[in-house]
Amino acid sequence: MPRLCERVCRSSVTVITGHHIALTSLAADHASGTVRVRVETDAVTAATRSAHVRLTAPSGRTFETELRLGADGAGTTEFELIDPELWWTHDLGEPVLHEASVELREGDAVVDTVTDRIGLRTIELDRGTTDSRRFQFVLNGVPVFARGAAWLPASTLVGSVSAQTQRDRVLRAREGNLNMLRVWGGGIYEHDAFYAACDELGVLVWQDFMFACVDYPDADAMLRREVELEAAYQVRRLRNRASLALWAGNNEVQVLHLAAYQSVDEGDWGWHFFMETLPAAVAAHDGLTPYWPGSPYGEGQGILSINGTDDGDRHTWEVWHGMVIPGMTIGPDEYPTIGDARHWRRYAYDTARFVSEFGIHAAPERATLQRWLGDELEVHSPVFDLHNKDTPKDKGDELLAVTTGLPQGIDEYIAFTQAAQAEGMLFGIEHYRRRQPETAGALMWQFNDVWPGFSWSIIDFDGVPKAAYYAARRASAPVAVSFTDTADGGLELWLVNNAREAVDVDIDVEIGAFDGSDRATRRVIGRAETGQSVRVLEIPTIEVPRDARHYAWASSPSGVFPAARKHFAEVGALELPTPELSVVGTRGGLQIASRGYAYQVRIEHTTPGMRLSDNCFDLRDGDQVDVTVAGVDPASLTVTSYRVARR
Repeated sequence: MPRLCERVCRSSVTVITGHHIALTSLAADHASGTVRVRVETDAVTAATRSAHVRLTAPSGRTFETELRLGADGAGTTEFELIDPELWWTHDLGEPVLHEASVELREGDAVVDTVTDRIGLRTIELDRGTTDSRRFQFVLNGVPVFARGAAWLPASTLVGSVSAQTQRDRVLRAREGNLNMLRVWGGGIYEHDAFYAACDELGVLVWQDFMFACVDYPDADAMLRREVELEAAYQVRRLRNRASLALWAGNNEVQVLHLAAYQSVDEGDWGWHFFMETLPAAVAAHDGLTPYWPGSPYGEGQGILSINGTDDGDRHTWEVWHGMVIPGMTIGPDEYPTIGDARHWRRYAYDTARFVSEFGIHAAPERATLQRWLGDELEVHSPVFDLHNKDTPKDKGDELLAVTTGLPQGIDEYIAFTQAAQAEGMLFGIEHYRRRQPETAGALMWQFNDVWPGFSWSIIDFDGVPKAAYYAARRASAPVAVSFTDTADGGLELWLVNNAREAVDVDIDVEIGAFDGSDRATRRVIGRAETGQSVRVLEIPTIEVPRDARHYAWASSPSGVFPAARKHFAEVGALELPTPELSVVGTRGGLQIASRGYAYQVRIEHTTPGMRLSDNCFDLRDGDQVDVTVAGVDPASLTVTSYRVARR
């Protein structure tokens, strides 16, 4: 019998143990910047060694520097770059990556070499002033409104996730106009492929340390040492990532400790990890990426200092869970029904500086359910409810009862839950973006899913987008418009701009009836500076027909922003006609037109890898759109629209 070695070295032996290459300062006009290079080795015969560092930009420009290592095996140097080619998020520019090479030399001999892809950028967290608190990311000196979602492991079997799956999911986020993904503290430190995809595709990463939802005995010496070692390893591993925007201490540890003990004072519950151990690791091994003690967290006073609206980031769970936050909004008992207490209208009361969680449940596509549940598709059957990890299992039904009506059968359950989630995410994102710069971010809970269940994700386990993905994509476009109600029953139209430059736009505004009659139109000219939200139109109460037969619509004649619309009744109460949809195959897609207003025109997903340029959109009477299709024959697709239940 052959002898088998049980333990082997799984990676190559290296002498260079770490390197950190980062842009530490940047001129206001971006004409020059300072790059700091640090190289760390095993320190053996370090005094005879030097390091040669080369940066090569995509344009071919090359920057080189040499540094001598000290007795500790490490060396640091800085050099000036003129006209640096900067890394940006995809919505602000190009995510430029440089090829970095670090050679360790002894005389003329090269002892070891490491290569990397480095993005040159500065990242800061603007906290405002004592009198005017803020929580805003600043990339290369440009304030960013974070539009994104929480990232979960792409499978409960984390080792089964391929690099291609990781990249595909991040690409979905970019295509969805998201510029930030929050790696949730209840998941894992992600695979290198995930961070590489974020670097390449221009998506910022909010990185939680892996602590979530419980107290941690930080007085335990063995656990404390493990945390120190793990934090140092992960910070050194990820510090060169251009996409890395924040280290956060945990997910919901402080807020749950506060709920249980009415205090977040120093103690043996994780306080020392989040206030001492983890920030020390970031300072020692990174030194440039901001650190934040937890999510949610704030530095205000009293019980609202954590998950309040005056400071820091916030998880907004009044919606869906029907929660009450002391001092915030009226509680669940003061609403007509528990469904009203779970309604997305409650986002309108949220004045948070940064929202790092908000969400609503929805079912996956039918094809995904059939792939994983087989024929067990009866609503609230044991198998059905097993795949819903929220409690109670009928929580969503209470929201549907006051919005879409209760579904009968799996097809209505899918349509109704996806409609509610889409309307809720649309309402929330539009509200938070109108509040900028006071609110500087909106991260949905959640982007993807760990298994084929019913959850808050906007793409399902197979990577198929739900209706909310497309609603969020339209609401998250760099330039967008939205309607909001006034206290006296009127209507306002707002223009928001998160592009790099100011925008001047023509906006066609229409109020019309679903059957195509009674259409009143006007053109508005709007201007918004970068990072600005501007009210561009006020429609008085007398001109707003608040009934179930009308809508408001705003569109760009030049295509600068996606069309926005508003209905004046709950989805289940809308008096929608039965539209006549015309579907014509084109080269690479479909041309869809409608006679009568069509709500949530849906191209049915049958293949996980299928990609659509748009889906789950509304069409007015006479509208026509072209949708590009990739990954499947367009002729095989079915196009439908939402049907309001009449019961």
